[in-house]
Amino acid sequence: MPRYEAPEILRSETYLGVRRNKPSPCSTRGRIRGTKQMGIFQHPDRGKGMPTQDEWGHDPTVQMMRRIFSLVEKSQKDLLRDLKISSFDPRLRRARSRARDLFEQTWPLATQKEVVVNEGGAALLYMHCLSHALKLNGIEVLEQVWPEDARIVRFLREELR
Repeated sequence: MPRYEAPEILRSETYLGVRRNKPSPCSTRGRIRGTKQMGIFQHPDRGKGMPTQDEWGHDPTVQMMRRIFSLVEKSQKDLLRDLKISSFDPRLRRARSRARDLFEQTWPLATQKEVVVNEGGAALLYMHCLSHALKLNGIEVLEQVWPEDARIVRFLREELR
């Protein structure tokens, strides 16, 4: 049986010199650990690799968007509870997708026209978009489920023609 010989690059002094300074692969004792040579993330506690802190959290626009998303999630959860609809209803996927598209289309214009001036207004605009999308998917939404805002209703009627 022929003896296996390592490729030339693995026998080179450069590779062996680098490899001598590294622990053997079996010394990880079941832990996954990458090296710089492999180009894989190292343990975050060693100061390299994935950041452990939220670097975007100090940005005021990111904070505002997180507050809006939080309000939207809470409002959506309350709406589904009031309508007695399971969060796993297959119609919700299409409705949420349509509501997101409507919201992304109307929110900049609503902000420009000062129909929406704060985070609560943005969440309310999304809820109206979700209501519209739910109606398109055959789910009847009562008007008393969330607070009515005449400016948003008027604005959406103009924009959704």
